[in-house]
Amino acid sequence: MIVGKVVWVTGASSGIGLALVERLLGWGNTVIASARNLGSLESLTVPLASKLHLLPCDIGDADSMRAASAAMETLTEHLDIAILNAGICEYVDLPRLDSESVARVFNVNMVGTSRCVEIALPLLEKSPAGVLAGISSLSSVVPFPRAEAYGASKAALDYFFDALAIDLHDSPVTVSVIRPGFVATPLTDKNDFDMPAIVQPERAVREILWAIESRKRWHAFPKRLAWTLNLMAMCKPFWRRILAPRMRKA
Repeated sequence: MIVGKVVWVTGASSGIGLALVERLLGWGNTVIASARNLGSLESLTVPLASKLHLLPCDIGDADSMRAASAAMETLTEHLDIAILNAGICEYVDLPRLDSESVARVFNVNMVGTSRCVEIALPLLEKSPAGVLAGISSLSSVVPFPRAEAYGASKAALDYFFDALAIDLHDSPVTVSVIRPGFVATPLTDKNDFDMPAIVQPERAVREILWAIESRKRWHAFPKRLAWTLNLMAMCKPFWRRILAPRMRKA
């Protein structure tokens, strides 16, 4: 159980992020919650909600993140944990490829997350055992239909955090990459295809917080989906020709 820590959660207004905030507050942590729309957070009535600090920001906007950086300095002198969960998904519908859609997804999922790291790292280094947790996706393991932008942005995050872990080897900061499969959230509610092994946000929260507390470099869940996709990564012709096409929208 994570107790008495200062934790920054991005993408905190719904889904996994909101569930993380509720659990961390319930355990007695100080939580700094960020999202573009904080309406759902302002009405939280969980125990110790007085320890909740709202930090509105749009990670896809450089000016917004500069303002968030300045505001963060007024909220805390250090961070123990940063859970960088914010992200978006836009699907590709061929034969028309919208490069602006690809740019939007990368600007939030990759560039926006790097902006969060820029803010978080100096504060995490002031903790005796800081954890920088990036929420990636099992979509980065194998190519999914219509997920060219989303999957590529998550694969870029995997590489980014992996390189950070090398550069931070002598630092007190642990880098953890967490790869969920499908989680029932407002984001996945929009999907028009079957989502195998989908889990509820409460399960995702347990997995994420366990990985952080255990200081895992990599953690993927649910296990059966992770094992299947890793196997398919070794059998890509079978994945590309047989299984993946079945996941296209009806």
